[in-house]
Amino acid sequence: MGLVASQARLLMLYDRKSTLEFQMQCLTTRLMAAAAQTTGIAQEQSNLFSQLTQGDVSDSKKDQINAQLGQLEAKMAKITSWNKQIELMQKNIETQHSAVQTEIESVQKVIDKNISMTFKYFNHNG
Repeated sequence: MGLVASQARLLMLYDRKSTLEFQMQCLTTRLMAAAAQTTGIAQEQSNLFSQLTQGDVSDSKKDQINAQLGQLEAKMAKITSWNKQIELMQKNIETQHSAVQTEIESVQKVIDKNISMTFKYFNHNG
């Protein structure tokens, strides 16, 4: 591969690496948002459990609280599923990032070798 083609390939790889890093950052932001939602749901559950433990709660109120707890558990399950999907996406991106990084190093070696050979050629002919 010629020097110009190697440089173009290197620039393309750096662009891909930056894109993957941005995608990873977006996924991390989504995970942080999910963690905030989880915290809010946990607080709601805690409040509902504390209402249930009070001795003077009527049966209809208990049924209402249990229904709310069921809804919150469903939301938690949905968030947990979403988190697992995001983590899988992150692993995929990390794998791609690693492959791109390896290729960058390979192309950089080719460029260094081209430069070295060029200087050797001009040194012997000069």
